[in-house]
Amino acid sequence: MPASKNHAPAKLFDHVYPANVDVELGKINNIENDYLYGRVLQVDSNDPERMVWSFADDDISPRSDNKTFPTTLSNFYVASSNAADTGIVITCSTINTAGERVFITATTDASDGRTPVLFGTGVDINFVFMSGADQVNLGELYFTNSGAFTLGRPDTPSSVLAHVPIGYGCSPQALVAVPEGKTIIIEEIVLTLARASGIAGSAVVHLNVKRDGGSFVVAREWHLQSGTIVLPCNNLTFAGGSIIHFTMFDVSDMNTNIGIEAHFKYVDN
Repeated sequence: MPASKNHAPAKLFDHVYPANVDVELGKINNIENDYLYGRVLQVDSNDPERMVWSFADDDISPRSDNKTFPTTLSNFYVASSNAADTGIVITCSTINTAGERVFITATTDASDGRTPVLFGTGVDINFVFMSGADQVNLGELYFTNSGAFTLGRPDTPSSVLAHVPIGYGCSPQALVAVPEGKTIIIEEIVLTLARASGIAGSAVVHLNVKRDGGSFVVAREWHLQSGTIVLPCNNLTFAGGSIIHFTMFDVSDMNTNIGIEAHFKYVDN
């Protein structure tokens, strides 16, 4: 009788944060960032529930508290609020009509960064990062599914799919559309809450999940005081086609800032 065989577990793919991808630019088809990184600034006690992404900041104009997740094919556009942001190269992690992850390269206009540029098509954009050598964005970079801009700023806030604040070079947005054929495993979440003036405050944070073909539900809830909390998650698992995003609300005072980092891995289905 043949000896029994031990079967190896499903292979986990280690992922590289986009900053390291620059070394192998153009060879990134199987690489994804290994954490969701999002922040939102200057949230006040009378504000509605806001998604944790930079485009919900009080100092952004126009501003959208919550991202609209598109479901149909559209064009992708990029523009900057600063005319000097010319020829900036950005790599975008997108979702196509089959729900698959596709990387697309965008480049801002060569003569005036405020001029919108059509750079591809797809359904949604998970994140973007500047991948050109030694580049700094002097203005806000907007990635939209509408070509309507005024001086580099989108006319319709709900068209914004990703946003890069001045000098950040990447999009701080705690959200992801899980590609089809993948399962996401969230291993740890780090939450940071602070008042802009340094005074203690509190807030409620939700992890929201829309499973493939379902509706948004609150998968986890945390009540925070000012400070940093590291939360082991016992491997929160969501299937391909799911949409995951974090929101904050019930802020105790004015000008409250929050940052979220969720470490994850993908497993092939």
